[in-house]
Amino acid sequence: MSKQILALVPLLFALGVSSAHARPGGGHRGEHGPMLHQLMKQLDLTQEQKEKIKADREKRRPEMKAARERAKAAREKLREAFKQGAPADQLRALKTEAHAAQTAIGDMRFEGMLAIRELLTPEQRAKFNQWQEKRQGFPGRGDDEGDDE
Repeated sequence: MSKQILALVPLLFALGVSSAHARPGGGHRGEHGPMLHQLMKQLDLTQEQKEKIKADREKRRPEMKAARERAKAAREKLREAFKQGAPADQLRALKTEAHAAQTAIGDMRFEGMLAIRELLTPEQRAKFNQWQEKRQGFPGRGDDEGDDE
């Protein structure tokens, strides 16, 4: 039985990493990094809109950083518990904790996208909606770790 659990560790680790980095290019890139800059160009934002978005990102940055650190720590704790042969109930609890931490990141990202959307004109919103459909179909899906708001 413990061999079966140990055989699952690489699979679970891979799933955790893939969900944490499931975006084109992966890795850490700032709040949507190049994608956000590309969107801002496509939307033809005014200087005032750009400044408000930048200020909002700066305000959110510490909270997003802390959330990413919590998610990383939760994944590490789960990984270590697997290595140590922890009981299934403990592993389930740690998995729930890791999932909740990752979901919190997605929730923050979603709120950031809503804040941007609120600053847009109706024409810009239409372009924003098209961009979202091309990108994933739904903003703030919560499956990528490295966004730095």
